[in-house]
Amino acid sequence: MKIHLYILCALLLLSHRQAAADNADIVNERPHLSAAELARHWRLDCKKTAKKLLETYSGSDNNKTATPPLPSQEITEIGYCAHIYNVPDSGRFQPCPNYRGAADFFAMPTNITAATPKEIAEKLGHFFNECPQESHDQ
Repeated sequence: MKIHLYILCALLLLSHRQAAADNADIVNERPHLSAAELARHWRLDCKKTAKKLLETYSGSDNNKTATPPLPSQEITEIGYCAHIYNVPDSGRFQPCPNYRGAADFFAMPTNITAATPKEIAEKLGHFFNECPQESHDQ
């Protein structure tokens, strides 16, 4: 009798665990959103933000070593742009503009403190403007 009760409890536990796993899959499914839908949701204009970042550092006195204050709003937006366009296997992946590279660049404080505004502008130009001339999947 004890063995039958033990087997019954084990079977109930396993069936409950399987049902929880099935429900977890349902909860984690998200509708596929296009890049334009995500940008609209986050109220982003990624190209405009990239241009503004470039202008922040290009318009600085390129001979001075002090950089302008970090434009935190634009850096945050570039991070969102990276999530929209630079995630492989998302169905929206585009290698360029490389918003992910720019977001990672700003994530390392030494990249900013050790560079002149001109060097930062050149690096951002590489991320945003030096794109291969090929089509990207949308």
